[in-house]
Amino acid sequence: MYKGQCKYGVWTKHPLYLELSLKVESEKKENSALTEMTEIQKKRQMKCDEIFSDYLIHVSQRVNPEYYCNVLKFVLMYRECLNIFGEKLNEEKKKLPEILLLKSEKENEEYCLTNNAEQVPDASNYFIVSYLPKSGFDFPIEEAKSLTLNLNYWLFKNKYTCSAVSLAESKMS
Repeated sequence: MYKGQCKYGVWTKHPLYLELSLKVESEKKENSALTEMTEIQKKRQMKCDEIFSDYLIHVSQRVNPEYYCNVLKFVLMYRECLNIFGEKLNEEKKKLPEILLLKSEKENEEYCLTNNAEQVPDASNYFIVSYLPKSGFDFPIEEAKSLTLNLNYWLFKNKYTCSAVSLAESKMS
């Protein structure tokens, strides 16, 4: 053990200790930021179907079985809509930074099998206004709006997309 007089009084005031403490804290923050970035990058590489599975698992833990069936129907309809609307999304995707895109995208496959969820919110309006009314499914439009908002909020909150969606009520005169 060290005995004698210390110029700095206590070792926690020694410049080397202070420098080391700053360096350790800085590395912790960098590692934390790197871990978070790695998680975001992993999420950006997941395909829509994987993400929809995560969403369904999330919902299944929070709602009763009857309502879960409605959510499952909604997700399946939304997925089908994305596969139809995906052609337009792929055209728009060419304008996005490469980091947001999957590297192994294949043409002529279903959108949800080959793409991440970055542009999923972009299909929301098409789903509510065009797809759902013409789909032949008897699904309440208000419930579809609510579930669309919930899904897109969940995607944004969990960093599967950078896009946040809001509902704007149209006023007819």
